[in-house]
Amino acid sequence: MFITYVSSFCRKFFIESWLIFSHTQRSYVIIMSPKFEAEGKVIEIDHNKCDGDGNCVDVCPGSVFVLEGGKSTAPNIAECTECCACVSGCPQEAIKHSSC
Repeated sequence: MFITYVSSFCRKFFIESWLIFSHTQRSYVIIMSPKFEAEGKVIEIDHNKCDGDGNCVDVCPGSVFVLEGGKSTAPNIAECTECCACVSGCPQEAIKHSSC
């Protein structure tokens, strides 16, 4: 685990692809942005923005996306054709793709 102390009230913890941000001693905001990587392709989904409407699942021709726990995931990233339909099809702008 890599810990960076920004101030006595502000700490950032980096654990794999998850960022947990502590703003004060007692209130926490959890920012979950899992990254999915394969064959030089990277898809990052901001789960704070994702509302689980499934647009990415519907527009993706490669069946890359799956809804899990009400949030989008990209377990089949190896099937990605890099068409960027997921990025343009997400009304919440929760998806970042290395090719788009």
